[in-house]
Amino acid sequence: MRLTKREKQIFYVCVSLVSVLILQGIVFKPLADKLSDLNHEIQLKETKLIKGLRAEKQRDLILKVYKGYEGYLKVKGSDEEIVSELLREIERLARESAVSISDIKPQSTNKRSMYKEYTIEVRSEATLKDIITFLYRLNNSVLLLRVEKLVLTLKEENSDTLKVNMLLSGIAVL
Repeated sequence: MRLTKREKQIFYVCVSLVSVLILQGIVFKPLADKLSDLNHEIQLKETKLIKGLRAEKQRDLILKVYKGYEGYLKVKGSDEEIVSELLREIERLARESAVSISDIKPQSTNKRSMYKEYTIEVRSEATLKDIITFLYRLNNSVLLLRVEKLVLTLKEENSDTLKVNMLLSGIAVL
């Protein structure tokens, strides 16, 4: 059976179309899918890069802010070491403020999600001016110390000296 010239042309066109469809399904479609995946991955990497560059530009500011809080992060170690550091700081501040500590007792430790809170009871004697100085320095300490409870009573009726009972808490960031 011989094909006419027109039938041959139709046959070649059909074979070409079938070949193109097969090539498209086997070669071009997987390549297009891979290219699409790569483009998506490039977009994700570019987004991460932009965020990283933004963070790099803010690096100096972040380090400056971090240095402001760095003193609060210095207290590390076991509970005994942390309590010891807190007691040393309280005693140093009391000495600098002319507050006479008669008794200092660590009380309890409460663990929170991001920090531990250490409670310390302090009994002392001082003038009102010295107590105010001590409380000011305690508030501005490099350690996170605060007064939970403060009881002031006169030592003697005609005296400027006060008996002070304080409940202090110190925070150690985990």
